[in-house]
Amino acid sequence: MIFGSDGQRGLTDALTDLLETAIRQRSVLDRYEQEREVARKEVKRGSKRWRATRFVESPEEWLATLRKAEPRALLARVPHAVLRKLKP
Repeated sequence: MIFGSDGQRGLTDALTDLLETAIRQRSVLDRYEQEREVARKEVKRGSKRWRATRFVESPEEWLATLRKAEPRALLARVPHAVLRKLKP
C-alpha cells in the first residue's frame, strides 16, 4: 500500500523502487528514446523549413493575390461554428 503525507514511508519507498527499476531496466527505454530522437529531428527540420518559407507579405496582401475560387476553398475548410456573416 502507498501512503501519502501521513508520516509513513510507503510513498518514498515506492518511488525509490520505481527509480531503481527504471535504472536497472534502462535498456528497455532505449527503443523509445531512439523513436523520440527521430521525431525530434523531424520536427526540427520541419520548423526550419517553415521559417524559411513563411509569407513575407501580410495576410491581406496574400489574400489579394488569390483567384476568385481560392478564398472560397479556404473558407470551406474553416469550421462552420467559427464563421458568421459580416454585418454591412
